[in-house]
Amino acid sequence: MRIPQRVYTIISEKSSKKVIFMRRIITVMLAVILILPLAGCKKGAKTLDNSSIVVLEDNSDINLAISGISNLNPLETSSKSVQSIMNIIYEPLFTYDEKISTVPVLAESYSLSEDGRQMTIKLKDGVKWHDGTNLTAEDVIYTLSKLIHSKGLYKKTADKISSFTAISKNEVVINFNKQELDFSYNLTFPILSKNTGYVSGADFVPVGTGAYKLATKSENEIVLEPNSLWHGDVVPRKKVFIKLLRDSSALAETFNVNETDAILSEEAQEAGHAPKSNSQTKQIVSNNMIFLGFNTQNPRLLPEVRRAIELLLDKQAIVEKNAYGYGKVCDISVNPDCWAYESAGLDGYSQDYTAKLLKHSGYVLENGVYSNGEYTMTLGLIVNADNEEKLAIAYAISEMLSGTGFDIKVDALDYDSYLSRIDSGNYDMFLGETETDSVINPLAMLDSASNYFGFDASELKGMMSELYGVSNQERYKKCIKDIAIKFAENPPYVPLFFTTMSMYYGSNVSGITQPTLTDRYKDIEKWYFYNTKTEDGDNRGE
Repeated sequence: MRIPQRVYTIISEKSSKKVIFMRRIITVMLAVILILPLAGCKKGAKTLDNSSIVVLEDNSDINLAISGISNLNPLETSSKSVQSIMNIIYEPLFTYDEKISTVPVLAESYSLSEDGRQMTIKLKDGVKWHDGTNLTAEDVIYTLSKLIHSKGLYKKTADKISSFTAISKNEVVINFNKQELDFSYNLTFPILSKNTGYVSGADFVPVGTGAYKLATKSENEIVLEPNSLWHGDVVPRKKVFIKLLRDSSALAETFNVNETDAILSEEAQEAGHAPKSNSQTKQIVSNNMIFLGFNTQNPRLLPEVRRAIELLLDKQAIVEKNAYGYGKVCDISVNPDCWAYESAGLDGYSQDYTAKLLKHSGYVLENGVYSNGEYTMTLGLIVNADNEEKLAIAYAISEMLSGTGFDIKVDALDYDSYLSRIDSGNYDMFLGETETDSVINPLAMLDSASNYFGFDASELKGMMSELYGVSNQERYKKCIKDIAIKFAENPPYVPLFFTTMSMYYGSNVSGITQPTLTDRYKDIEKWYFYNTKTEDGDNRGE
């Protein structure tokens, strides 16, 4: 039950003319604000009888839910639902903002070595754990010692760390297995206290440094209360009640019947539920990139042929028609929402230009298909048959290229056969998806000497080496642009789009800020609820 904290009355019948005039102005302003559907006016909300419009600031607690609760240890869980809840309790060294810039949280400052393989981090002073003890470098070392053996969502980061040590009470040095453009992008895992017991499972008891701390925990519910010791700018006033549910279907249902205030799109989609129609939505561009891979060792797939194929694809149409609009097109494997993203400028090329590229490679049209006398542009495109969306995209690519001199045969395979064909190099093209490195890496999937595409990336790697140690963002973006253009001239794969996900909120939730990749419930401590009533007592948006 949401209990109103304060009741504001607008336009009192006994007001003076001057006050009435001023309050009418306020009324108009509020009316503009209140045209949005404000749902869920809770029982117990009261108004004054002589009011024309009443705004209720609802002091209700926040209600959330999670499923997949077999492991509540944030370093060991494989559930993104659990991960998002733990991010309310715990804090990382760094997080991302909406432009995917790193923002220090528990870190005060950091420096990188010239070779990009070592990072020195200074911690903030005065940060306290929920039990009142101080955060120190020993806590970070303790966390890292657990992280490198973990099997959860942060395993990729753990695999990059070679060693670590505390050099003072509030300074840590971390060494990496290979060069990194900026390792702060990897240090978004929660920092644990060395004084808490480390167990893997549902019995784990969280103790963090975040805005909320554990109040009670039962078989069906976790209750979080405000952390009065929090070092953030706004100490929360509300509690957070988290239902522990059996599966994603139950989780989606609680949102649709107004028992919870927010849900991740992954949870709703997994359950096959469409969120209620009046919910608020904010999208996040994920780190998952859909791409078209080429076998660059295939004598038919010369650089100019691969470039022509990319120019002939309408990536935006693929997103809108075959990915249900859940994607953002890209030309390079850098998240297009990132401050560093730079397009290669592939728009505006005509089919005549692609014909010239193919002619330059020795191909001419014969019976509607390009041929050079030895090879024809009849190409196979393998795809995972178990994924309906990928199948739709593969057939869309085939259709887009047909009639332009290409004959694309879609070969839908079971997942094991699909992987086997890629690993053995027995393919012309394949449709794939990868979770790109959390670092801004324009050469995703090309880091190793041998890659899926049989591609020599030495020239691109030479260009990328200029990024190490660069702190000037404009210079950094210029280098990314140069890499994107060079990549597009000889593409080993075509970046199509990054998938998007959403956060859904109840229509009465206010104070929402843009969620990020590392913080789905960003600024939850600032959320509040408003309900309204009209003069005749009708609730708005119930």
